[in-house]
Amino acid sequence: MMLRSTSPNRSSAIFSSTSFRRGSILVLTAAAAVIVDRNLFRVCIQTVPYSIASLVSKPKQTEVIRSQGCSSPTPDQRQLLASRTHDLLHSPLPDEEYYAALLDEIHSGCGQLCTNDTNRRVPLDSADRETYFDYRVVADVKCCELFAHPLLDAPAVRWPPPKKIPEAMKEEFLGFRDDVEVSSYYLQERFSGGEAATSVFTKEEVEELKQQSMEGKLIGNYGGKGTAKLRAYVAKYCNDKHVAVVGSKSPWVEAILLGVGARHVTTIEYGAIKSQHPNVTALTNAEFNEKYLDGSLEPFDAFVSFSSMEHAGLGRYGDSLNPWGDVIMASKMHCALKPGGLAIIGVPTHEDGSDSLRFNADRQYGKARWPLFLTNYRPLPQLQFVGLEYYHQDIVVAKAV
Repeated sequence: MMLRSTSPNRSSAIFSSTSFRRGSILVLTAAAAVIVDRNLFRVCIQTVPYSIASLVSKPKQTEVIRSQGCSSPTPDQRQLLASRTHDLLHSPLPDEEYYAALLDEIHSGCGQLCTNDTNRRVPLDSADRETYFDYRVVADVKCCELFAHPLLDAPAVRWPPPKKIPEAMKEEFLGFRDDVEVSSYYLQERFSGGEAATSVFTKEEVEELKQQSMEGKLIGNYGGKGTAKLRAYVAKYCNDKHVAVVGSKSPWVEAILLGVGARHVTTIEYGAIKSQHPNVTALTNAEFNEKYLDGSLEPFDAFVSFSSMEHAGLGRYGDSLNPWGDVIMASKMHCALKPGGLAIIGVPTHEDGSDSLRFNADRQYGKARWPLFLTNYRPLPQLQFVGLEYYHQDIVVAKAV
């Protein structure tokens, strides 16, 4: 079930005289002259014959579009989007105005997906409810537009990242809620736009980790409990499948997948990785986007992510700040899955169902963020483990619907 967006298209006014909330000042673009009135907090962009509607033609469908190549946006339209994004990221605006402008442009790329409209919640029958899901969230997603907008997962230009959440973005980082606990845990590890933490996956390393996994000896990056649970899930769902791994500091998840019989693994990571294993392919986010847009991406049967997606959009790894980074990445993977494909995700989770944010280290998920995070998915029953107590990186399996 998908919903047609009822909220105004925030992007439609980008190339006209526009007022922005919180006094944000938008956009320096190669195709426009910008006049800023700091007292009125207004932006006037003159002599531009384009609207966002002409830049990104909207498909007529009100459902997720599983594209094998996108005819829209056209190459010229994408170049305009890229130029506008470049100018915005490199603009000299003061920090608060800069991050407010980024947020407005993020909304122009992700639309209804980047809202917390309670009308998008679909209650689950009691038999379908899972630990963190009393309802699921649906949205009208235009996959080609999501993949085409370079700002949605662009490397940051301003570095290091801010130590506090910019005021212009705070409300949306908290999901428009006042019960999300916020604390500080500041880190900087710049991989986006450069090389990954492990820049080469050698065949020997992957095969050694695979053997350890098959013998039950693999510890992984986060301890034996989490590794054992993850292996049980992928053994159930990933045999003879083409599986994506979202986020990888070392190839331990890839090795687990190969050990349970996955046909091929494609790793998607901020930083560049060279894979020397014949059954593992590595893509940067930018390469993933391009393959989806040009139709050369083989759809996935499932994707796996463990202790990765909770960081998306927080700036820790050199990515641009984006309050919706985790939601956007999950939705991109939804677009790249075969119909009915699976998400197998482990992120920090509160057993009591509460949500929190440790800026800029990670999000910690509960009964509010999990359904929003997995918009357009339906949760499947969690596996029950004997002798393995609750582990803070809890795992959810959900089906793309």
